[in-house]
Parts: sequence; C-alpha cells; structure tokens
Amino acid sequence: MINKFVRKAREFKSDIDLINWHLTIINQPDARVSVENETPVTKIYLIKFKSCGAECQKSVEFDGSITNFFQSINIRNYGLRSIESSGYLGWKLGVLHRDLDKKVAPRVPFMTRLAQKLKNRQYQ
Repeated sequence: MINKFVRKAREFKSDIDLINWHLTIINQPDARVSVENETPVTKIYLIKFKSCGAECQKSVEFDGSITNFFQSINIRNYGLRSIESSGYLGWKLGVLHRDLDKKVAPRVPFMTRLAQKLKNRQYQ
C-alpha cells in the first residue's frame, strides 16, 4: 500500500519536473516555438533550442485533457510521455500552453510581406 503511494508521488514529481523543464527551455533567448499542426481539438508545438551547443527539438501536443511530450516531431514513438490535465498538473499545463502561445512567432502572410517590401522600396 505504501509503495503505491510512493510510486504515485514519484510520478507526480516527475510530471512537474518535466513541465518545469519545458518552461525553462522556452524562456531561453535562443528558443524558437512554432505551431506544427492545429485542429479544433489538438495543437502541436515544435520547440527548437540549443543544448550544449547542439541544435535540439521537442514536440508538445495538447489534445483535449491529455498533453503528450515527444522527443521530436519526426520520431513520434520516441520519448512519448502523456500527462492528464487535472488539478495542479492541469494548472501547470495551462501555464505551459499560454507561454508556448506567447513565444510562437506570428506568421505574416506572403502578400503582406510583399506589400511591406514594395512600400519600403518606394521611400528609399
């Protein structure tokens, strides 16, 4: 019985550590976040960052009340970890979701960029 509680406590701490680690990654100045896929139900973020001088990437998928963490968007089965958002973990995942949305670079449509270039050329 006690082993069951100890195991649950370790899983809970491990989930919190994983979320905090992702929050630390996206707050680095060289981290880049983009949205890989978005549907009405799911949203998949791709996080690119540098670790020890090497370029790394992670993927986070918000799917309703389940959040999946992947090592990479291309290798979907490697490093899979799922966390159900309820209680304190739900609040922490909400913080992660908001921070990812803030960090996503806005995509400017091609025609808007072209119009801005032409406008800048006129004034030069």
